[in-house]
Amino acid sequence: MKKTRTLGDTPLLVLGADEGRTGDNPLWYILQRDVKLLSSRSVLERVPGASHTSLLTHREHASLVGEAILEVVLASERRR
Repeated sequence: MKKTRTLGDTPLLVLGADEGRTGDNPLWYILQRDVKLLSSRSVLERVPGASHTSLLTHREHASLVGEAILEVVLASERRR
């Protein structure tokens, strides 16, 4: 991973697929964990039963993604 400076306390939510090529690959989890470490206010969540594609195409998974985006936006607004 390219060296990136810290995000400080910027809210960050890293969503990971639980199945498929990305979900079954331990390297993806390691990379996602490394991204999580960029912020002191970060969360790493895996979406049960989700593949990389289904995070966008499966109604239930996409709904979770939308909720996650809203959580990060609201957390960012509270931070100000």
